[in-house]
Amino acid sequence: MLPNYGYNKWQIEIISGIIMATKLPQNPKTKLQEIMCDADLDNLGREDFFVKTESLRLELEKHGIKKTPLEWAKDTVKFLESHTYFTDAAKKLRQKGKENNIRKLKAIYSLK
Repeated sequence: MLPNYGYNKWQIEIISGIIMATKLPQNPKTKLQEIMCDADLDNLGREDFFVKTESLRLELEKHGIKKTPLEWAKDTVKFLESHTYFTDAAKKLRQKGKENNIRKLKAIYSLK
């Protein structure tokens, strides 16, 4: 599709690399890829994290991936603890919020 909009091969390779860098586990190679990875998981450190993560759990349930809220919380804590933001901006804007969301999850579900 991109050639139809005037993008050349080089531009398409850059765009494809940026998109593919968001695949988990994330492994960005360029600054643009780092920015996109951080934007993709920005919600981990936001106040609406719990709304977003529950929406994701319910969406996956519709596709046959069923987990109880407790199972989901355990997996989510594990994911959050293994996740690292790449850019200084994301670290500054979202890291403390992410840590707070981890604490809340652990408190709600009595996780260690």
